[in-house]
Amino acid sequence: MPFPGRRGGIYENLCRFARALAVAGRAEPAALLLSGSEALREEIGANISWVAKMKEETLATLRPQLDEAALAELWEQGRNLSLDDAVAVALDLS
Repeated sequence: MPFPGRRGGIYENLCRFARALAVAGRAEPAALLLSGSEALREEIGANISWVAKMKEETLATLRPQLDEAALAELWEQGRNLSLDDAVAVALDLS
């Protein structure tokens, strides 16, 4: 399904969940969801400026919470989550 559709909304909401988790100090699931949202963004070709800004702000919040190696490992894991798995992670944390 092309953007904007359900996948576009899922992309936006995964980024929102990641932001909320990062601000709450839950860095590991935040990093997973943020990288999963980024993988989905690339897949659907989305380019939404406010979501891109939120992603950068979320990364800035995550960096002091995780060392570089941990963030890189979580980022790779999140990028490899299926869409269903990413949504399940978000729902399990809500």
